[in-house]
Amino acid sequence: MKKKVVVVGGVDETVGFRLAGVAETYSADAKGLADTLLEKDAIIFITEEAEARLGESLDRIRARNIVQRIPGEGGYTRLKEIIKSTIGFELRK
Repeated sequence: MKKKVVVVGGVDETVGFRLAGVAETYSADAKGLADTLLEKDAIIFITEEAEARLGESLDRIRARNIVQRIPGEGGYTRLKEIIKSTIGFELRK
């Protein structure tokens, strides 16, 4: 089953992932964000800030989607490592 990739975060994260080819991104402070994400069947990359804003809704979102936190400064330094930790294998061209 093919899943969409969705990114939720601040301007830096959403712009960066858009430049990397992710078509669907959301601001961490978007109105109705929890409802929007509950409608998805996706792999969601989300910042710690966005996780905190979603609060208890995050558990319901995780039940329906694959959710991977985008670490803050000092965490992962490469997108490839985040993807590998999420899906369990490395993507190659």
